[in-house]
Amino acid sequence: MIIGDKIAYINQLWQLVLEHAVGDMDLYNELKRQYTEDEWVKLREKVFDGLPKYTRIEKYYNEEKLYDRLLECVLKSNGLYMLQQYEKVLKDKYPEQLLSKYKTELEAMSRHSADRKHYSDIAAMLRRMKEINGGTKLAIQIIDEWRIKYKNRPAMMDELNKV
Repeated sequence: MIIGDKIAYINQLWQLVLEHAVGDMDLYNELKRQYTEDEWVKLREKVFDGLPKYTRIEKYYNEEKLYDRLLECVLKSNGLYMLQQYEKVLKDKYPEQLLSKYKTELEAMSRHSADRKHYSDIAAMLRRMKEINGGTKLAIQIIDEWRIKYKNRPAMMDELNKV
């Protein structure tokens, strides 16, 4: 590739990554391949800073194995969607933080009386917690508290028995 062509190619990659194809991880990785490892460590910060505000930055942190930043995104997110999405890569490094997030979200979910499907979803989350180091103990603690607090919810008690 001629030097002028390479520069134009790299410039077009930057434009695609930051403006026209935001979130396309194949293009992001193609841009990354244009630089040495040392160069990229500095340049990826330019990418992160240049991405639009709506960008799901956690995808980039995961791609770059910046797990501390990824964890921060997961903990700040609403609900359990992002936690479940990145649980596999984070659970060995940050079990306490993930369990704390689970507990907070599940307590919020449990406050409102609901249908069996809702309780079944909560029970499924409690089972997922048990797969994280220290999660079994916390899940049992939560269930024990709820057996007292929500004893008048037979469908919930039935679902908790399945955990």
